[in-house]
Amino acid sequence: MQNVILNKPFKYKELAKMFELEFKEGGSRKRQLEKLNREYSIIKYGTHYVITGELGELDKIENKPKLKFQDYIVPLLYTYMHNGIYRNTVVKSKGNILKDLSMINDKFFAVREDPYAYALSFDENLDGEDLLKYTEETYKVFSSALNSAVSEINDRKLAFVEKVKLTLKEYPPNKDGKIIKKSVELTIEQKYLLNKTQEDFLLENGLKLWSQIPYVRLKYANKWVEENVRFKSFDGYRFIVNEEGIERFIYEDYPKMQKALSNLIEYKLSNSMRKNIGNIPKETRIILAKELHRGKLVKNKEIK
Repeated sequence: MQNVILNKPFKYKELAKMFELEFKEGGSRKRQLEKLNREYSIIKYGTHYVITGELGELDKIENKPKLKFQDYIVPLLYTYMHNGIYRNTVVKSKGNILKDLSMINDKFFAVREDPYAYALSFDENLDGEDLLKYTEETYKVFSSALNSAVSEINDRKLAFVEKVKLTLKEYPPNKDGKIIKKSVELTIEQKYLLNKTQEDFLLENGLKLWSQIPYVRLKYANKWVEENVRFKSFDGYRFIVNEEGIERFIYEDYPKMQKALSNLIEYKLSNSMRKNIGNIPKETRIILAKELHRGKLVKNKEIK
């Protein structure tokens, strides 16, 4: 908090001077004070203003006029890194990060694998194809929010987060006979083969960039590449913490922020008009939000 004097009455000009704000009139002043109220607790007495304290991070977020998923994702990822949940230079798949944030859960992944087996358990009128498209669309929305959050983390130099390509590596069975699979970064040879195969697909289809592939064809394109390289690849991130920067933002009571993010997800999904989401009845979307987009709240050192 900057040099703000608390519990002392100030006239508007004095308040503006303390915060180094431009003097405003009318509607501009009103909007200026509304913005200030999203950062501080301010009580107005007649023509005077009394600042009683700086708002907590969660209050600051929820005071924003239009909430976005990344408003919660950014501070949560900051806190995961600071608390050691995401260790320095850790590499995580995009799906696992969304799971760590409780935006999706294990049931979400199971539904994506076999939506027809789950559809009727949510709604007797829900079609398996519609459920599959719903999971694909929500994953796309959440992935976009995560990408935006990562960009903000890098822009604010609170950490360096690098996008990487991962694949699953299978390890020998453990003492219980369970086969262990872990996300690992592609080898140099795998990266070369992946890039070469993607170039071959673009050439065969008269395209220059992967981003030119229409979304409806993207699933086919990825499957074609996967079949030709003979391994699955997916997006992930490498986190390298900036210890000096990370101290600027720590939110210790982050389970509350995780719950707030879950509530925002339920609200946005239940009110969405987006294709492949809004076509499902609102009552069913609320059920899906509770069943597929809530998970165990993360605590220190729980994420491996």
